[in-house]
Amino acid sequence: MENFSLYQLLVPTFAVLMILRALSHTGRGGKTTREFIAIFAFWIFVSLVALFPHIFVDKVAAFLGIRSGINALFFFGFVILFFISFRLLVSVEESEVRITEIIRNIALKDFDETNKQ
Repeated sequence: MENFSLYQLLVPTFAVLMILRALSHTGRGGKTTREFIAIFAFWIFVSLVALFPHIFVDKVAAFLGIRSGINALFFFGFVILFFISFRLLVSVEESEVRITEIIRNIALKDFDETNKQ
């Protein structure tokens, strides 16, 4: 059996705390069951990668033709960060459109009310 590093103990502990937090938010109606399942799956995956890095990271790196597991980890980290940035950008743009529409409707309503008087 291998010796466990400190991060191999801390990451699953943190993952359990995050899963419990998400469960608490789900119970209070702050998150949907679908969101909870996604969060749960993500933290289980992160825990498994932390506990067994050679099984996950090195095999995926070899499959993709990347020389080392750490390079694969950085590559996927950047891909995930760019994906999250893109999703946030789309969300902000949609919010801007909705806010503009709401403001426009309020302005038209106020204009109609002032013209009726």
